[in-house]
Amino acid sequence: MCCGNSTQTTVQSPEVPEWLENYYRRQAAASEELYDVGRDIYRARTDYPTYDGPRIQQFTTDQLGSFDLIRDNLGIGDPALDAATARATQGGRTFADMGGQDYTGSVSGIDTLTSAGLAPYQSVYQDAVIDSTMEDMQEEFDRQGLTRQGAANRAGSYGGSRHGLQDALAADRYTRAVGNVGSQIRDRGFNTALGAYRADQDAGLRESIANEQAQRGAAGLNRATFQADQGRQLSSAQIAAGLGAQQQQMLGQEAALLQAQGSQQQAMGQAGMDLAYQDFQQQSAYPYAQLGFLQSAIKQAPFNPNAFIGQSTTGPGPSTFGQVAGLGIAGLGALSGGPGVASNVAGLGSLFCWVAREIYGDENVRWVLFRDWMLNNSPRWFRKLYMNHGPAFAKWLRNKPRVKNAIRKMMDAAIQRGAVT
Repeated sequence: MCCGNSTQTTVQSPEVPEWLENYYRRQAAASEELYDVGRDIYRARTDYPTYDGPRIQQFTTDQLGSFDLIRDNLGIGDPALDAATARATQGGRTFADMGGQDYTGSVSGIDTLTSAGLAPYQSVYQDAVIDSTMEDMQEEFDRQGLTRQGAANRAGSYGGSRHGLQDALAADRYTRAVGNVGSQIRDRGFNTALGAYRADQDAGLRESIANEQAQRGAAGLNRATFQADQGRQLSSAQIAAGLGAQQQQMLGQEAALLQAQGSQQQAMGQAGMDLAYQDFQQQSAYPYAQLGFLQSAIKQAPFNPNAFIGQSTTGPGPSTFGQVAGLGIAGLGALSGGPGVASNVAGLGSLFCWVAREIYGDENVRWVLFRDWMLNNSPRWFRKLYMNHGPAFAKWLRNKPRVKNAIRKMMDAAIQRGAVT
């Protein structure tokens, strides 16, 4: 094979390479310097740093104003609500509760005609007419008797018997006249008394009807007045309750506006305080961040240095490319800080082609052909090794033309044959 042979070889490294020894010397010096820096920082920071600035934004003036507004006006709608309650209670009272009474009377009827009821009217007529008439007739009868007595006296002895007869006849006429007149007068007196009685009954009935109508009207007016007053009370209660609720609602809206405005101010103030505290934390941690940055620059070798002392390998002899690429890239990989460098390279145009570009140059297309072989046909162990340590190995080759010529021949052979044996 052009790139290797099948003979058995033994590789021994009796000592650590000079380049690796120099690397560890630099690492030790850097670690000592880093320790000194860390010790100085520790001694300078014996006390825990305290932050003296404010951490919590207090309530703003608007927020405090909203608190005071609510506190000072608690129960602002209570007077209106109390008035509404009183008026609603007053309006809820019944007509009877207010002392009102509906008219329950009735018209008095006409009394039944009785002798006792008619007697007062008759006694008046008796005294005023009948008795007076009887007295007049008695006086007239007595006067006529005296006239007859005088005529009898003048007649002498003949006049006595005649006088007696005349008296008897006069007495009979008087009796019949008194009977007739008395009967007529009493009949007329009864009718007169009955008319007066009926007239009084009619007048009393009319008066009773008038009183009943007046009382009914007064009762109806009282109820209408009560109902109107009740309606006014209930309507006033609704208005008062609405005003009380509106007062409380407006108070809540005003307080909410102040709260919203104050909350924005508080949030802005709190953001400023948080930013100041973050700056303080960053400033406090700055020395440690710098120390960590220096510490990250110090990397350990990805292998044990004892691997170069007393190690022997017996087997099929590796190709020249395997010797140079394997040992060279593995050894110089320490300069790159270990595996993972390739993961930081961006862009597919130049990914995984560091060594080939260093060997051929950017203008020679053969570095692209080698990259294709490496990605598609190279052994897995070689591809992994190349990806992990290629950048550092390419940098190491930069000022070693003889090594470049040797590697170029192996790359040409890989491109031509499609494999490295």
